[in-house]
Amino acid sequence: MDQPISDFIDTDSFGQAATYTPSGGSPTSITIIFDNEFFLSTIAGSGYENTNPTALCKTTDVSTATNGATLVTDSVTYYVIGVQPDGTGFTKLILSTQN
Repeated sequence: MDQPISDFIDTDSFGQAATYTPSGGSPTSITIIFDNEFFLSTIAGSGYENTNPTALCKTTDVSTATNGATLVTDSVTYYVIGVQPDGTGFTKLILSTQN
């Protein structure tokens, strides 16, 4: 049975609306759990600030996800650069602001 993401995660507190568009497909509205973790990388002794945007989605909402699909949330367009289904009904999309 196809259960909404809100059956598993408190989307009132953590969920946000997004528009997902598969490569060559039509846009659709979905609910995601967005994370934009900050981290500091050190390369050759110099520190670089980075973020790692990801979206946790219901797998059935992004079942055709491939690199190059887009996700728009909070008026920012993100490009899918990785798709990580977890086998439990959720898929993490690894995102980038650059295509």
